[in-house]
Formats: sequence, C-alpha cells, structure tokens
Amino acid sequence: MKTIHTVKLEFLRHGPPHNQLLSPLTEYLGLCGNNEASTMHVPYEHHDFLRRHNELRYKGGKNFEDVEEIKRRKGVLNETAVEIGKIMGSIPGFIAELGKARSRDNALTHIKVVLSAHELALLPFELAKTPKGCLGGGDEYLSLQSNARICITRQSRTVSQGFNRWSRKPKILFIAASPGGLKIPINQHLQVLYEAILPWVGYLAGNDDAEKKAALKKEVDQILTFLPEASIDQIIKTCSSESFTHVHILAHGMPDNKVPGLPYGLALHCNENPSDIEIVNGARLVSALCGRSAAESSADPLCSPDELPAVATIASCDSGNPGDVVYTGASFAHDLHLSGIPMVIASQFPLSFKGSVFMTEFAYKNLLWGEDPRCMLYHLRNQLHAMNKVSIHDWASLVVYESLPFNIDDQLKDFRYIQSKKSIEKTLGPIDEIIDNPNHNIAKTLKEDGNVDVIVTTLMKKVDKAVKYMPTTEEYKTEGPGMLGSAEKRKAHVYYQANKNEKINDKMKEEYHRKSIEALTNALGHYEKAFRENIMESNYTVRKKGSLHWVLTQYLSLRAILKKGFIVSMWHAAFVSADMDLKDQAAETKVYAHGSLGELYLILFAYKEKWLPTISDDRGQIRITHEMARERVLFHASNVAGSVNTLQDPFPVESTKRQFTRYKQWWCANDFNKSLQKSQLLPSANKLEIPGTTKMKPVVEKALEFFSK
Repeated sequence: MKTIHTVKLEFLRHGPPHNQLLSPLTEYLGLCGNNEASTMHVPYEHHDFLRRHNELRYKGGKNFEDVEEIKRRKGVLNETAVEIGKIMGSIPGFIAELGKARSRDNALTHIKVVLSAHELALLPFELAKTPKGCLGGGDEYLSLQSNARICITRQSRTVSQGFNRWSRKPKILFIAASPGGLKIPINQHLQVLYEAILPWVGYLAGNDDAEKKAALKKEVDQILTFLPEASIDQIIKTCSSESFTHVHILAHGMPDNKVPGLPYGLALHCNENPSDIEIVNGARLVSALCGRSAAESSADPLCSPDELPAVATIASCDSGNPGDVVYTGASFAHDLHLSGIPMVIASQFPLSFKGSVFMTEFAYKNLLWGEDPRCMLYHLRNQLHAMNKVSIHDWASLVVYESLPFNIDDQLKDFRYIQSKKSIEKTLGPIDEIIDNPNHNIAKTLKEDGNVDVIVTTLMKKVDKAVKYMPTTEEYKTEGPGMLGSAEKRKAHVYYQANKNEKINDKMKEEYHRKSIEALTNALGHYEKAFRENIMESNYTVRKKGSLHWVLTQYLSLRAILKKGFIVSMWHAAFVSADMDLKDQAAETKVYAHGSLGELYLILFAYKEKWLPTISDDRGQIRITHEMARERVLFHASNVAGSVNTLQDPFPVESTKRQFTRYKQWWCANDFNKSLQKSQLLPSANKLEIPGTTKMKPVVEKALEFFSK
C-alpha cells in the first residue's frame, strides 16, 4: 500500500458549535500542522451564502436544463470554489504542508478538514479551487487537479480516531424508503450491491433452478439484508438480532417541519401507516442501528464500537445539508459521524439518480475488497466528475466524514487477506468437495456439461480477481504467496477435472491439460517465493503469518509431482520447522504440523531410497527407508484424523484429508502421469530417471482409511 500523507486543516471559534451565523465579522482560528495559528474570516453574510447554496442545489430556476440557468449555476460554483480555495490557502502552513506531502512521492495527499462550528459545515470545502502557491494552476479544482492526488474529508473536533474493527466480516444493511409515492432507484441500487457481494457468493452448479435460487438466496442473505419499505421500528427490530458493518441508505432527505430550525432528516415509512412519511434524524437512526435486546442492554448499557457500522453510505439529497444551524446540528451525516460511525459518505447537494447508483457501486466494489477508503474517495470523485454532463456537479456534492482507526493500514491489509482468501474459497471450495464426492453436482457439470469452457472461464476470472488483492508484503510475505500457490494448485485441479469432460474435442482437452500443468508450475513458483521470504532477513518489524513448514512442504510436494529432483536440505528445513510446531501447546498448530510431517514422509516415495535423507534419534543417524516412511505417514495421518473432535474448527483435518486425496485421485492417477511425461512445459532435466508417484498410492489409500472412521 502506498503511503498516505495527511494534512490536517482545523477551524475553531469561541462559543457553542450551534447558534452562530456566517458573518465576515466572526473570528475563527485556523490551524495547520505544527504551524502558527491565525485569525480567519469568511467573506459571506449568512443570507448571501444561503442564496448561493440554493443555486448549487439546483434551485435557481424552473427549467433544470435551461442554458442560461446552467451558466448562472456554473458561475456560482466557480466563484464559490475560488473563495473557498482562498480561505484554505490563508491558513499559515497549509500551502507548505501540501508541498511537503507532494514532494515525498507520488502518493495520495489526504486533507482532513476539522470543524467545531456548525455554520462552517455549510462551506463546500470539497469544491475548492487550488490556492495560489500550490502545485497546479489556480483554475483547477484542488481535489481534481492532475498534478497531485488529493482527497478531502471532514471530521468533527469532538470525534477522535476510533478503535473500530475495520476487518470484521462484512454484513450490509440496505435501508430503502419511498413513502407517499416518492421515487427512488431502488432496483438499480439493489443490483449494484448484489454485484458487489458476488465474489463471496459460492459457485452454484446443477440443473434444478428452484434449488439453485434457494441456495443463492441463502448465500446472499448471509451478507446483505434488505429493508425495501423501511420504518424506524423495522430497523430497530433488524438490528436487535445482528450487527452490521455497512449501512446503505436510499431515501429522500426532507426538512422536519415539526422541529425548530427545520432540520433535514430521512423520509422513512411511518410505523403506524407505511404510506405516510416519518422524518428521522441522524441521532435516532444511530440509536436504531445500535438496537440491542433488553437483556443485552441491561448487561452492558454502552454500545461498543463493533456494534455500530464502520461505514454508512447515504444516497439521499441533503444528507450533508446543515439546514438552520441556529437550532440544529451540522447535518444528518454529521450526526451519524458524531454518534460513532467512523466513515459516513453523503451528499451536501442533491445527487442525480445516475450519480447515486454509481457512488454505491464504486464504493462497495472497492471497500469490500479492503481498498483504502481515502483512495477510493479520490477515484470516486474523479469518476463522478468525468461522467457528469455540464449541468450536473455530483462530484462536488460528495462529502465524507471520517475518523478512521489509528491502525487502519494494518487493518486494511488484514482485511484484504481475509476477503481474498474467502473469495478464493467460495469459488474453488466446491471443487474440493469433488475430491470427497465424485458424484457431486459440480463434478458432474465439469464432466458432462457441453458449456464447460464457459463455467471454467467464469471460475478462473473470479479467482484471478481475488488473488489480485492478496497481500504479499511484510508480515504476509509467507502467507500471501503461499495462498497464491494454493489458488494456482486448485485452479490446476479444475482444469484437470474439465479435461475429463466427455463432450469436448481433443484440442480442448489438450488445452486444459496444458493449463493444468502450467498452473501447477506457477504454484511451485509461489511456494518457493513464500519459503524464501520466510527465511530471509527482514528490515522491518515482522508480524509473522504463515508457517515455514507449510509452504516448504507444498513446494517439495509439487517438485515430486512434477518429477523434479530431491533437495535434501529443504526437506530437513521443513522437517525441523514442523517438528518444532509439534511441541506447541495449541491443538490446531499440532494438527498442521502432523499434516506436514505426514506429507514430508509421503514425498519420499517419489524418489529412490538411495536419495532419501537421514534423521537423528537416540540411536544416532538413521537413513530413512521407504518402509520407515510408510510407518511415519500412517502415524501422522492417524494423529490428524484423531484430533477432529478436539478442534473448534475442523478445517486443519479436512484440508489434510483433501491434500492426501489429491495424491490418490489426481497426482497418482495413470492418466495424469502419462500426460505429464508428454508435457512440453517441463524442462528436459525432468526426463531424468525419477521413479515418480506410483509407489505413493497404496500408502495414501491406507492413510485415508483413518479419515473414514
């Protein structure tokens, strides 16, 4: 991840945050970084700025697309942008801080505008023109200029960086409301949210459409909860049974005429009569989102950070509109932020239907993969600017309140790993089920479906997208490449299964065979990189993830399968690493160690006895024989299988069983070994007299008997 340089620009004044109007007479204190504070004045009387604000809200005339109205609105936008740029540029150190950030590298510069006075929330800092002295011309918008990548967010001074767990399992609540016949693009929003979660929805095969639809709904419901006619009672009831990481809101923003100052809120369905409108403010919505059961609330009256969403996206006109700042808070979005939601994406002016759909699509397709939200915001604003016609300024409407966790970089890296691994598992996990059950519907599909190439291509695209997000640096230098190796190995298995399809021609069979061997060779390279990175010295603080013996054993396994020479020193390194983990107190660690040791002994059957290593015991140095290796394979396999009832998660046992079954049904199969001999992908050195995997099969079959008991 590239470094993000943050420039903090803070505005303060005396007195309470509300009950003040914009005026050139009001003194504000401006701060930037470690530079001296200075007095700042805004050039607006309150009523004058409200008139400008209405123009930017498309309230200037009756005909929205009238040429003269567009010119007038563009003039107001341009004039306001120049003045906001001057305000920001007047703070000592701001221009210098931007220059310092830009000079370090080509990374993103994050301008965090910190506000305490509610009336300043009216000012559209996001559309500021570049101040004089900054990189880029004065005619360029600060957040859109081509000379530097700049993202602008807001934060209330009373909200500090939180400890919200950003890497939680995603669970999205989609709140939609259209009471009284109000129109909203509900189907378009639902579609883009569905497409955003598809990478984590498993591949469904089979001919029973009703069964497939039921399975699909079950998978989608685990990630996305949809309230199509939301009322505040529905939200409370939904959130009393589960918490959500993301909340997406599609509704109209309206002023509440029952409250002094006419604050803007969401137009939800009335509890008593769903056709009636109930205006709900930000504070009420947050209380609903934290709606625990009575028993939970009495046990712990405080709402923990992990019970609130990490992200709220609001596709609603005026969600960022402060309204009358004398009586009310800064805005609906501001209230959500104040209540503890780390990131709130909203609009300070009305969003077009097209813009709201694109905002939703772009935000969730990036956030759910663990992209940095500040980078996402930068690209989103630029994309909105590019796609908007001249009469629309959705890019300027976009406003984001954020107080990201202090360790957001580490959390994002962990989240990308989790999401990438989960997507690979959801895509290729069913392929592992084929190993246990050759009659599985996916096995039948790969073997019998005439459109097998479409299915295989779909699977591969999903996997290739997932692996792009797998972290492979710093603490993931072992685990990351190891997971890439695992993905390639499982891709090879898909191609191998498809190669058996009875309805494809010889040319396609040859292509699937080539791709299968190619994927195995790629996997070998990833595993090699993984263990080398694990062993090499690092110049940074390491948070170790991934064991040496796992990746090294898989590397040696594929060398044996692909008929490459035996490397004694690496076998010893894997053996020592696994033997050390065998002494660990954690049950799961021991199971993985038994699995690696069992496979290390199994690998030896691919080579002649004279090539086998020696090990030390109480009797001294002993050269391993095939008979001794057989006993050790069965010993470790029985230990893995016997631990199934002692583990909270049976995955270590299941993964070892599936790896052993790969040998039986795939790597020791006659058709695989015959085609391997003919492969043009293997270098000529592999045509040495290496016994291969034929002696493995009876040992593997005996070992698998432990798993069937």
